[in-house]
Amino acid sequence: GQTAGVAAVSAINNQVAIQQVDISNVQQILTSNPLLDRSKPEILIDDAQISQVKTVGNWTKEMNKKGCYGSSLLLASPTADQNTKATFKSPNPLKGNYSLYFYLPNLENNSTIFNWDIKQGSKKSAIQIKLDGSKSNLKGEWVLLGNFNFKSQVKPEVVLYTKGANGLVPADAILWVPIK
Repeated sequence: GQTAGVAAVSAINNQVAIQQVDISNVQQILTSNPLLDRSKPEILIDDAQISQVKTVGNWTKEMNKKGCYGSSLLLASPTADQNTKATFKSPNPLKGNYSLYFYLPNLENNSTIFNWDIKQGSKKSAIQIKLDGSKSNLKGEWVLLGNFNFKSQVKPEVVLYTKGANGLVPADAILWVPIK
């Protein structure tokens, strides 16, 4: 629906038949302005985006696992190794206020403790998320890491560590949502 609407407007503005609309122009409009209100778009990084997700240590790629976001997720066991981590990198520099979320898949034996670093250039914020394992219904949902003000023209990184976890550590997806 939305793509057809953008194509129709483009056809009218350029006085051409709908079949002659430049599809790359329509795609560019929808990528840069998905809500068509000139607001900043949300940025989603899934583990399948291998150019934006890097791992260090022993991570296993699980395909078509029920409860994950998309078609796959990365899993690691808890470890004392401080270097075992998954890093999600923004494709673009961010400027402004964003809420940052991680996707917690609905898996048995998930950790209830997650240790993160939010990096922007030389700045780093360490965050620990502790979920109530006996009462938590936050499985298969987006979990807020916090609100952040990105000021530099550096691509931020979100780093998940296995150290300190008390169960399986899933690295599935990260979502930056602009705060209006």
